[in-house]
This record gives sequence, C-alpha cells and structure tokens, in this order.
Amino acid sequence: MIENLSSGVYPLDYKVHLIFALIAGIFFLVRFIKYRKPYQITMFAEILVSFAARFMPTKYEMPVKPLFYIFGAVELLLLLATIILAVLEGIKTRKQRKNSEAS
Repeated sequence: MIENLSSGVYPLDYKVHLIFALIAGIFFLVRFIKYRKPYQITMFAEILVSFAARFMPTKYEMPVKPLFYIFGAVELLLLLATIILAVLEGIKTRKQRKNSEAS
C-alpha cells in the first residue's frame, strides 16, 4: 500500500520520507524542549501530519480524495501557523533586544 503511493502522489520514497521525518521531528522536538518557541512545536506537528498522510486509506492505489484534501488543509494550516508564530517570535525578540540595548 505505502510503496504504491510513492510513485504517483509523494515525491519521496517511503524510506527516505521516514528518515527525513524522524530526523526533522527529533530536531524540532529537541529545539522546542530547549527553547520553548511555539513555532517549533507546530513544525513538529506538521512533520507528523505529513508522515501520517502516508497511511491514508486508498482506493485503487490512490488516496481517498476527501481525506487527502483534509490532510492537505491541516498541513497548510499548520505551516501557516508556523510562519505566523515565527514572525511574531522574531518581532518579540527584536523588541526585547532593543529594550536591553536601551537599558
């Protein structure tokens, strides 16, 4: 099931995607534990959803369309949330830096 989806739907082979997801997931989880930045945990969640999409039910070796679109929408929302949270964190950091330099 999973191997068949690689050719038409996913640009990465299953094993490559698994390795990438594990490395990236561990990286963002460790960064979140260390720095507690909200965008790091949303990126971790996005990576998990991306990999979980591999296990969608299929019909004729293609993902079930409504579920495929739901996964895509969730990934898009998490990615947008990550970008927004990263920008807000950058603004907050710059303000803190300015305040510490002014003191």
